[in-house]
Amino acid sequence: MLSVEKKLVSCLEEGREPTLSGLGGVEEIITNYEYFATSSFVAELADLFFAEYDMLSFGQRAVIDDFVIMAADSLSDEIQTKEFVEVIDKYDLPEKLEDSICKSFLKLAQDLEKPDMTRAFALDEVLRLACKKESRRFLLFAFLLDVSSTESPILIRYISKILGIANSYWPTDDALASLNIFFEVDEARSESAYEIAMFYLRKGFDALNNDSAKDNFSTALMWFRESSKHAEVRLDAELYEICLAILVEFSFDDLRNESVTNAASRLQEVAFLYEAWVEGDETICWLGARRTEVVNWVLLAKSMEGLACALKEPSWLEAKIVIEKYLLATYTASRTFFQQTSSGVESIIRPCVEASLIKEKGQLHHLRQWLTSIEPSEYKDTAEKLIAKLDRRLEENFVNPIEATHFDHKGVAFLMAENVPSVLREAYSLAVSLTAENTSPIFEEVLSTCDNELRKNIDYRTDRVRSVFLPVLAFTLRFLESRMDHTKGYHSSLKYLYEMDPLPSEDDLQRDYYDFMYGVLPVSSLEVSNVGGGRSDVLFQTKGIKFVAELKKEESDCSFSGLQKQYAAQATEYQNTNVTLGILLVLDLTLKNSGAGHFRDLVKVTNVHRFGDDCPRDLVIIKVPGRRKTPSGLK
Repeated sequence: MLSVEKKLVSCLEEGREPTLSGLGGVEEIITNYEYFATSSFVAELADLFFAEYDMLSFGQRAVIDDFVIMAADSLSDEIQTKEFVEVIDKYDLPEKLEDSICKSFLKLAQDLEKPDMTRAFALDEVLRLACKKESRRFLLFAFLLDVSSTESPILIRYISKILGIANSYWPTDDALASLNIFFEVDEARSESAYEIAMFYLRKGFDALNNDSAKDNFSTALMWFRESSKHAEVRLDAELYEICLAILVEFSFDDLRNESVTNAASRLQEVAFLYEAWVEGDETICWLGARRTEVVNWVLLAKSMEGLACALKEPSWLEAKIVIEKYLLATYTASRTFFQQTSSGVESIIRPCVEASLIKEKGQLHHLRQWLTSIEPSEYKDTAEKLIAKLDRRLEENFVNPIEATHFDHKGVAFLMAENVPSVLREAYSLAVSLTAENTSPIFEEVLSTCDNELRKNIDYRTDRVRSVFLPVLAFTLRFLESRMDHTKGYHSSLKYLYEMDPLPSEDDLQRDYYDFMYGVLPVSSLEVSNVGGGRSDVLFQTKGIKFVAELKKEESDCSFSGLQKQYAAQATEYQNTNVTLGILLVLDLTLKNSGAGHFRDLVKVTNVHRFGDDCPRDLVIIKVPGRRKTPSGLK
């Protein structure tokens, strides 16, 4: 150990701040720079050099530059590398020297002989330097997008994070393709899923319309759930999951949905844990912007939760607080929470808020009163424009078909169109009203459960697909309900549901189901061949959307797990060229000495993740009880 190193050790042991002069002067150290470039104290020496860099001569700086590059090329120990990276990041070094450091660390990251964490910390420094200069960014992406999934799993986990961070600064669709590849590596699943979620979160935030925002936020929510699922603790992903779940409820339902308010306590709990975790973790300084963004989303979610509670009421006791703290703050979410002019968040929130104000005249009255009584406010201009917009709609007697379905489950959107004859509008409206009023709470519960599960599906989340699949599902459940209610004596065609010899076939169920569905939904075709290379029992096709109700019979194992194992692959094969949704309708021919079972126990949404698919497929499995006995024949 040279005398310089001994003096440095002595300073550190005694708690004194080392200086170049205290170690013998800059010349003594520079004379042995090649030795010190591989020393265990390379980070400490680099810190001393950079602290006095501007005071050194041109020749001394040139030697120090050589020392830094040689040190970067020689790094191997991961702790030493991390310390060296943090020293470099403390100082604003000459551009030319930073260019050289960037190339050296990129070379270090590519060195397969180096430890995984040494390579990861080297990439960390390249990312920091890339934030300062565009050309370095291209070098970084060239490396990141060329990483193979055969690399070390630990390194891929860190590369997923760095690629995601880089992509948040400089978005590119190429990053998404790489992250999907990294997701197949077990050790990297949580990190890559989180970064895929962040990719879609940004796309949702930048969306220009409601549908695009809704699709991207829903996809982000799905990937945050994946990230949480593949990690023991993932507070950041869980926070986003809760916040986006509330936002997605806004997009698909109305603000009165109880699931919006039920998330409040969990949000508070996870936010507290996350804050404690952030305070105790200072290892990744360049994640600060992301941590701020998480906090902003939490504040928005809390505001949405407060608004959801307020909009349940026709009027407010403390209207000023509701309007300023919740309604207008949420209505201007981009400016209030994210300091931006507009975002896809508002394209989701605003239609729901506007529809509620139109429906509940008391809420709109409060807003008018507030506007006339307040002093100049940051929200005054927004409130004036909002009221003017609502007044125009009220004057035109305008009803938005989408909002009609949001706020009145008896509404039929197409009936609101101007070209529909009044008598037809009246007849169908009355028919829908009668159906809704006579719906059992169990039926509504089962349909709602299916709908909530299906919202995780990327296709179902679009209004266009949901407007087709949901009615088919509802009437399929109505088919099941009617067949469970009717007795054998009701109609001879239903005898296939009771004990008979020989046992019925799928054709009996097919005929009955098709006849029922044809009477209520004129969108089905029977026995269509060459769909997915196999046979489809009932094909529903309209508006460019098509999906299949696969019909089967089962005599041995009619458990949901057994049906999924036996038939899910075939049923989802029909989804290859259109929406990833389908129905499996099974005639249950197992013995039923204890009865047909309860309606809610006969329906389940199952998720099928096929190898090679980026997104899972969804199948609604519905069991139609067969081989039934009369009540007197039950044991």
